[in-house]
Amino acid sequence: MNVDQEKSKDTGFDGDTSIPKHLAVIMDGNSRWAQRENLSRSDGHRAGAEAARRLLKHCNTLGVKMLTLFVFSSENWGRPKEEVRGLLALLARYLRNELSNFNEEEVSIRFVGRRSRLSRGMRRLISHVETVTAENNGAILVLAVDYGGRWDITETEELPMAQWL
Repeated sequence: MNVDQEKSKDTGFDGDTSIPKHLAVIMDGNSRWAQRENLSRSDGHRAGAEAARRLLKHCNTLGVKMLTLFVFSSENWGRPKEEVRGLLALLARYLRNELSNFNEEEVSIRFVGRRSRLSRGMRRLISHVETVTAENNGAILVLAVDYGGRWDITETEELPMAQWL
């Protein structure tokens, strides 16, 4: 193993140490941003989804192999029902609207987190998106949905992220 390969193995960076293999983002603060801008919370969530779309495009262009977005934590279930419905509807809309772009850009989509509390329609959509993008060879977008501290502890060791890279 040469020095660059060893560095890549130890740091999570490719030979060019300026580009990470994996970037993870917690999608937090959209409501606070919207409030500062005198916008609705849902406007903030939509702005966050747009920022995520742009980030994925940049990651794919720059060669980041995996982007994990923590999009809906288990704590989000405690938000007002209308906001929860809006967040999940926004996720569904994003997945449907971006599916052709994912395939065009060779992005493979994976989901982590607890699916059991999601609606049947959302679970079907998640399975469909994973299946349709499974053979794509570009960046991998991991969406963490209904995750939290207890989930992290009990499930993280089961995640095959190393094999995805």
